[in-house]
Amino acid sequence: MPIDTDKIDETVLALLHLTLHDRARAWKGHDWEALNRLHRKGMIGDPVGKAKSVVLTDQGLAESERLFRKLFERRSLDVLPLAGSGRPAPPSWRGLLTWKSRESASTTKLYAKSVA
Repeated sequence: MPIDTDKIDETVLALLHLTLHDRARAWKGHDWEALNRLHRKGMIGDPVGKAKSVVLTDQGLAESERLFRKLFERRSLDVLPLAGSGRPAPPSWRGLLTWKSRESASTTKLYAKSVA
């Protein structure tokens, strides 16, 4: 199976943002090859050493925040409730279904109609 290392690097950089401390340091408990690639791309300082954290460059800080938001931030569509249920719709349903309710024998039934 071919692996897209750029996607792995983006995910690792986003996760480094999650563990930021002391303004630009992040715990380096990630794949060493990914950390080395991020170092070669100029996103982090050299990960080799005794320190348990790595320093993000200014470019790495900005990109890690952007990727963290892109990959992990909850968007307004993620929290829209299902009609009448008070529960959020699964993200995979966004844009795929429209919800209609219909009264039947004093109970409300929900029907999904494909927008396709």
